[in-house]
Amino acid sequence: MEHRRISLALLVAAAFWLSFAQLAGAATLSLVPSKTSVTPGENFTLDILIDNPTGVAGCAFTLIYPENVLEGPDPDSQGAVTDITSVFTFQSTRMHRENAETEGQILFSGATIDLTTGGAPYTTPKILFTIPFTVKSNAQVGQKFTFTLQQTQILNPSAGWGSGQTAAPIPVLVGAVPNNDPNWGDLTKAFPILLGDASHPFQPVTSPEMGIPLPPQKYTIAGTVSYSGRQTGTLHVAAFDPSDTNFTSPIGEMTYPWNAGTTSKAFQLAVPNGTYYLEGYIDSSGTAVGDLAVGSYKTPIVISGANDSTSRNFSLTDPDSDQDGLPDWWERKQFGNLNQKANGDYEHDGYTNEWEYKNNTDPMNDDATNKPGYNKNLDYRVAPWTSVTGKYQTVVSGGKVFVGSNVASPGSWVGAFGPAGDSDCRGVAQVGANGSYSLTVRGNTNGEEVSFKLQLYEDGKDVKTLKIREKVTFQANTPVTNKDLHASSGAGALPAIQLLLGD
Repeated sequence: MEHRRISLALLVAAAFWLSFAQLAGAATLSLVPSKTSVTPGENFTLDILIDNPTGVAGCAFTLIYPENVLEGPDPDSQGAVTDITSVFTFQSTRMHRENAETEGQILFSGATIDLTTGGAPYTTPKILFTIPFTVKSNAQVGQKFTFTLQQTQILNPSAGWGSGQTAAPIPVLVGAVPNNDPNWGDLTKAFPILLGDASHPFQPVTSPEMGIPLPPQKYTIAGTVSYSGRQTGTLHVAAFDPSDTNFTSPIGEMTYPWNAGTTSKAFQLAVPNGTYYLEGYIDSSGTAVGDLAVGSYKTPIVISGANDSTSRNFSLTDPDSDQDGLPDWWERKQFGNLNQKANGDYEHDGYTNEWEYKNNTDPMNDDATNKPGYNKNLDYRVAPWTSVTGKYQTVVSGGKVFVGSNVASPGSWVGAFGPAGDSDCRGVAQVGANGSYSLTVRGNTNGEEVSFKLQLYEDGKDVKTLKIREKVTFQANTPVTNKDLHASSGAGALPAIQLLLGD
C-alpha cells in the first residue's frame, strides 16, 4: 500500500545501495525534547537534530515512541503527516514524508540538494524534523519514558529490499556531490551512503529520559489576616518563594470574601515542601489594580514534610503614599487626586477630611453642626466675624468681589471694619453667585474710614483671609452702589475713597 512506502523525493533509489563512500565528516543524530517533565494533557515537541550535515542530502529512519503515554501527530489518508515541520522543504513544496499510521512509530524520509551546485546544501547543525506530541490524559503519573531513533526496515523483495518474511535495513544518511565533482557522472559515487550500511553502521539513538512526575505532596500553612480599614471585596492570600520579592508568582493562592465590618479572616494554604513568604491584599475592583490594602509575612516559613504548626498572622494596611493620614484609595475615590490634607475641610462644613473618612461621610456634602468633631472655624456657613451695633447704617452693594481676575467663590465672607481694626467689625455678608454681595455697614460717626476683608472658601483648599484694597468713608444712611471689591493677599491698600454721601 502507498502509506507503507518511504519516498525520497530528490534521490534515486539506486543511491541507497550502489555506493559505500566514506563520510566527509562524521554526522551524529540526536533527539531533543522541548521539555523533560510533562503532565497528562500537556503538549510538547521533539526535535531530530544533526550536528554536522556537511555532504548530507537525504535521510531515512524510524522514530519509536511509547503509544501508551503519548498521542502522536495524525496522518492523512495516505499516511503522511502535515503538522511535522522539516528542513526538507523547498518553498511550499514538501521534500519529505512521514508515515505515522503504525501506532508508536513514525517513518521519516527526506531529501534536498543545492539547486545551483547539485550538492548537499547544509554545513551547520540543523533540526531535520520537529514533531508535536500530546501526553495522553490517562497517562500514568510517576512513569518515565524515552524516544528511540532506529534504522528503517523495509520488506519489498520486488524492489530489492528483503526476502521472504525478512525485512532489510535501508541507509540512514545519503550524500550528494556537487556537479563539478569528477564523480558527478557516476551514480554509484554521486550519491554515497554516509550512514547505515556495513561500512557505516548506525546505532539506535535514545532521547534523554522524560517523565510524568507525581504531584508534590502538599502541606498546610495557616493563619489570620487582619485589617482595620474600610475597603471591601476579595481577600487574596498566597505563598511566594523568598526570591520572588515582588510577589509575582503565587503558590497555593486562596481567596476569601471581605465584607463591610470584617476585621479579620482565617486562611489556609496548601504548599509543597519549600521555604515561603506570605502576601495578601484586598481587591475591591476585581482587577487587582489600584490602591489595594496589602500586607505580608516575610519571616521565612520552612515546610519540610509536615504541616506548619505555627499560626502565621499578619495585617493589611491601606497605602498612603503622600503620608497625609488619608488612604490613597479614599482620596482618589472622593477627590480624584491625592492633593487633600487630613486636617483640611474640602467643602468647609466644619468637619475635617480625616473626620469624614473615619465617620464614612461624604466630604463633598455638608454635614449638620451637631456632631462630635465639629469646628465652626472651618464652616463657611458661620460668619467669621461678629458685627458691632451702630446708631447709623449704610449699604455697600451692586458690585462683585474679586480675587485677582476671578470672582470670589460663593459662600466666602466679606467683612467691614472701622478704624479699630479686627475688633471693630461694622458688618458681615456672604458672597453670592458670581461674586455678588450686599453689605450693611454700621457706625456712629460720619467720616470714619471703613476697610474690608475677605474670608475665602474654595473647595479642597485652605481657608484664607485676604485684604481688600478698596476703602470707603462712612456716611450715615447713604447707600454705595456699583462697588467692586478686589481682594489681595500681598498688595497694600489703595488710598481711601472719599464719598460725599450727604447728610
